[in-house]
Amino acid sequence: MKKDRLRAGRTYDFTACAYYEPATGPLRGACSSVTILMNRPPFGGAMEVTYDQGPNAGLTQIGVVFAGWTDDEEDKPLANSLGWVHSEVLEGHSGSEEVSLAKSNAKWTAEASTNAVFQMRLPAGSIYVVGFVNDNLGAAVMVKQLLVVTARNFEQDAMNELSSELDTLSAEGDQDGSNANAGSIGAALIAQCEQLDAMGLAGAAGSIDCVSEVGSLLSRVDE
Repeated sequence: MKKDRLRAGRTYDFTACAYYEPATGPLRGACSSVTILMNRPPFGGAMEVTYDQGPNAGLTQIGVVFAGWTDDEEDKPLANSLGWVHSEVLEGHSGSEEVSLAKSNAKWTAEASTNAVFQMRLPAGSIYVVGFVNDNLGAAVMVKQLLVVTARNFEQDAMNELSSELDTLSAEGDQDGSNANAGSIGAALIAQCEQLDAMGLAGAAGSIDCVSEVGSLLSRVDE
């Protein structure tokens, strides 16, 4: 029988017979039958993706909820896997080929978890949030949602934050405090760059360029 010919959730009857022809007398044989219910993947649910603003690369906290999924009682408990993949990886593919590509290329936030609520951050670009809902017999269904994630301009963000702090403190005549606060902001931004890099979300430039950008801004402040 060819692959994928049997449909999930349907019942099939299989009968096998064996015959032999004795030297004398009629043909003899016996048959045996079995009824099989094909396991179906979890059904009836959705993957809900929410965020307050953006989404912006590495910054926006994205909430994901696997809601409403169910299955036959003997197939429970269900397990959820959550990850992301660049959209071009899945473009032009569908069915089992798309599922295979998603599984092999996804960056996983959680795998085979009984939790249904997750949080994640994403890199810049056209990104599919992909989820898999599995039953305990191995049947799975994939769900996905496309997000366009905006790249963060670290230098511009740093400039805005530093400029605002400097304007406020300069207006108060506190140059020393201005420099100290600018240094604190810069240190926080550098720590954030390194954190994003560790999460794989700093983009192609990586945290080294990000750190050097902030350092360059701080040197301008010192001048």
